[in-house]
Amino acid sequence: MLLLDPNDPIKGRLESLCLPISEICQSCVETIFGQTCALNDDWVIIDRLRGDFPHNICLGCGSDEYQALAAFGTGDKEMKEFIDSTEGNEILDAFGEMLNTYFGMLMDNEQFINNFGVLTQSIPQYSADMNFYPRAWGCHGTLLTPQGGNLYIGFAIKSNKTSLL
Repeated sequence: MLLLDPNDPIKGRLESLCLPISEICQSCVETIFGQTCALNDDWVIIDRLRGDFPHNICLGCGSDEYQALAAFGTGDKEMKEFIDSTEGNEILDAFGEMLNTYFGMLMDNEQFINNFGVLTQSIPQYSADMNFYPRAWGCHGTLLTPQGGNLYIGFAIKSNKTSLL
């Protein structure tokens, strides 16, 4: 198994960005859905994002120098807190747009751009129950919803010069 180098400069840059990344996440959810969520104290640097939620949405992004992804995960109850719809596709579309907006807000953050440059994004992709993400240094954590649920969001990035495993 390939382990990530704990001295990788990307890890250090993400450590300095973890607070802005989490605050952008909180602002994005509040802006898109008009509901206040609290930042849980679980925002940390990790070597692989989680994908073990009933609902997972990921968004790939990259440049000539980096490849990255933004990930969202949660359960049925939490999703329905934000969208007044019984249509599953409408709910998923809304959270896919939230992830698009989150990524756009990262691209509008000067500290982020100074560290990683501008990344081009793909369209959000949905998977149910389990998603396996590649090893890459990331910042992740959860937001506490108004009714006590959790929304998971993470951002991971690696150099194009490193292995995909």
